[in-house]
Amino acid sequence: MLDYTRLFADLETIDLASWERLLKPLLQERFAESAHGTLREWQKALQELPCIEDPVFSLDADKVTADTPALATKEQSRLRDLLLQLKPWRKGPFNLYGVEIDAEWRSDYKWQRLKDEIAPLGNRSVLDVGCGNGYYALRMLGSGARLVIGIEPTLLYVCQFLAIQRLLGVKSVHVIPLRIQELPGESRAFDTTFSMGVLYHQRDPLEHLQQLADTLRPG
Repeated sequence: MLDYTRLFADLETIDLASWERLLKPLLQERFAESAHGTLREWQKALQELPCIEDPVFSLDADKVTADTPALATKEQSRLRDLLLQLKPWRKGPFNLYGVEIDAEWRSDYKWQRLKDEIAPLGNRSVLDVGCGNGYYALRMLGSGARLVIGIEPTLLYVCQFLAIQRLLGVKSVHVIPLRIQELPGESRAFDTTFSMGVLYHQRDPLEHLQQLADTLRPG
């Protein structure tokens, strides 16, 4: 199982320390090798990613970018091969040390339309439901959020986020392999909750809206 120590420490800052006891067995179950036939290969790719010292990255531009330090051509080629093992990449765009990820969706277009129509995210705790590989979660952090928690049931997308998190060394943003129905009962801790591209997949849209409301702090 991956180390979620930092996640639990961050959850404690928004009075969700109780999540640790409830999430640990769920995370262990999700990351068991039997959970997905390709999980072992994805985890191997994650382990082989380079450790970048003092990375410099940008989360406030259309393309999530890490460009310093520059990688040698051989290292860049190896990084590209490892990231390709985590395809398909749906949300993007990303440029990771010169490796352009050819994402299927231009998620930046949606964020451009949305970012100026929402309440400012400065110093807010944010939940992103159905967050995919964390592109929007990273943009939320880049917009000033204090903490962003993403939940996403598809393990491949979670592994994509873990790859980005490792390469950027970014803190205060996490993606957990869960559905909203699996969140611990006491979840009224977030200032802002997003659910983008999720509602029309729900059998009961009104129930989903209530679940979202139940994650928000009173007031």
